Amino acid sequence: MDTKRKQDVMKMLDGMSEKDMDQFIAMLQSYRADKFGGANEAEEGNLIQDERVRLLKAKATEHLRELGVPQHIKGYKYLRHALVAVAQDGSLVEAITKALYPSVAQEFDTTPSRVERAIRHAIEVAWDRGDLEILDQYFGNSISRTKGKPTNSEFIATVGNLMVTELEELGA
Repeated sequence: MDTKRKQDVMKMLDGMSEKDMDQFIAMLQSYRADKFGGANEAEEGNLIQDERVRLLKAKATEHLRELGVPQHIKGYKYLRHALVAVAQDGSLVEAITKALYPSVAQEFDTTPSRVERAIRHAIEVAWDRGDLEILDQYFGNSISRTKGKPTNSEFIATVGNLMVTELEELGA
């Protein structure tokens, strides 16, 4: 919840009588039961995790589109899956070839080497066709000047970290 909204809620609650406060709490509990269908804490946790994954997928899609990765190539769906996985578990960035590629390959019934190649191709296509200003905004000085494009690991780490930061700002 953003600061402005918190301040508005605090102002509203500050002037409430005890009876109004009880009604407000009952209303919140009723809303919670309606929203989560009377779910227990574990089910609520799963619902929250599902919502986080949905938001991560939406953020990955948004960033890949903005960076110019075409949706029709295999590397797009592999990159999207990899970005969501890295945003959920940052340690995967340190194990791209040992853990991330095999995980993506298993999900899509292919091999880790095909995943690596398809992701590399998607990045190359984005670099060739994408808006250079936007690419520079994302990667700036973090890429190798000799190759001119980020490695798979650099791309996944940069965009994945950005996604995590954006979700934290949303409070998700």
